[in-house]
Amino acid sequence: MKQYPGPSEIHWLEIANPYFIFEYYFFINVPEDFIHETQIEQFASGSFTHKTFLNRDITDLHFTKVTDRLIPGQRYAVKIFMLRRSMTPEECLFFLKGQRDTRLVGAQGLAFVLKHYRHLFPLGLTLLSLDEQEHLFKDCDNNRMIPGVMRARSGEADFGLCTFDTRLNSEYGLICFCGPMPYL
Repeated sequence: MKQYPGPSEIHWLEIANPYFIFEYYFFINVPEDFIHETQIEQFASGSFTHKTFLNRDITDLHFTKVTDRLIPGQRYAVKIFMLRRSMTPEECLFFLKGQRDTRLVGAQGLAFVLKHYRHLFPLGLTLLSLDEQEHLFKDCDNNRMIPGVMRARSGEADFGLCTFDTRLNSEYGLICFCGPMPYL
């Protein structure tokens, strides 16, 4: 079993799947004062102990059309999956939608988790926060863009974008928000 630093509520579980490796999950608590519409702006203006490189196209304005929003005062499970083989984002999205109570919260959800639970991001793996194609930001070349975060061993993080046409490989992972969950 892998050892991973973090709070005691991280649970390990192996799920047999030929395409994805379930790594771990943890719980997040969304504060009562959480505002989905300004989450990226709050993230960008915050001060962090480790440097985060934020792509200039990742803004609240560019990612307004998300499928789901995190609800203030609620608790969510966040699952981390790694890819076993080369896949399309569309295939990954189909897999995520098959998870129980999946919420596609886009760049704002990713920014919230990176800000408050940064230490739980895997090192050297780009985690993507997928959403329906029509809800993704279009760049100047008319490409649909997926937000993702890669956390380096140095502690730095790159909050960037990849196109929905990108063929994903084992350097990518998926972040899956599920819930809201009842408090225990």
